[in-house]
Amino acid sequence: MLRITRETDYAILIMSTLACADAEINTASIASLSDISQTMASKILKMLVKATLLVSSRGANGGYKLSKPASQINVADIVAAIEGPVSINNCTGIGHNCERSDDCTLAPHWVQINQIIFQALSNVYLSDLILPPKASKLASKLKTGEISFPINQLIKNKTQI
Repeated sequence: MLRITRETDYAILIMSTLACADAEINTASIASLSDISQTMASKILKMLVKATLLVSSRGANGGYKLSKPASQINVADIVAAIEGPVSINNCTGIGHNCERSDDCTLAPHWVQINQIIFQALSNVYLSDLILPPKASKLASKLKTGEISFPINQLIKNKTQI
């Protein structure tokens, strides 16, 4: 089963919390609002700042805020900040070193599947996550067919082989 890590899940939660804020929020408040430990929140916040998804300021009124509007930050950005580039297996990773890649007939398919997953994550923006599901831009794009996930096409092609 494909799963994001607990840290990535928390990072998306933290980013959603900050997307709803109209001011900087300190670590303790972020942890409380997100219902995670302050230690975990601090660790994730540092990673998100390093990835330039957040900006931080020090001092009594310091805290964290998004580095750009929620409509410009997608889930793939957040996943990459915590886990590194989206890569479903060794065949699709940056600088992959699979010993079977020269003879593997599946490698091109894994690359295609990885691209579909990356595209799906790239089409979900932080601004979509803070709206009720039916009101989000993502929901309307899926409904109108502006965005489609070609997984059905992959399945259809597989049955023709």
